[in-house]
Amino acid sequence: MNSFIRLHEESNKIGSEFLMTEVDTAFTFLALAQTTSSAETRERNRRNACEAYKTALRMQTRVVMEPQRKSEFQQKIKDLRKRLLELGLDIPEK
Repeated sequence: MNSFIRLHEESNKIGSEFLMTEVDTAFTFLALAQTTSSAETRERNRRNACEAYKTALRMQTRVVMEPQRKSEFQQKIKDLRKRLLELGLDIPEK
């Protein structure tokens, strides 16, 4: 296999893992925001979740995912968007 093709495939695999981790991190920030008694910590974690969501949206166009992985990512990003909107956070659509 051509080394360029192998490098491209590896890059997409790493990018896919990054995107999934970014969405999981956003959910973690939301869980932390939900459990803290500090208003400052709650707001910071919500902002961090929004930033992770925006990063995942921005970076997804640079990664070619396998169909099953792409479907999983799209469902997670949809669920994350829903949670952020439920909290009244201002987030981009795409």
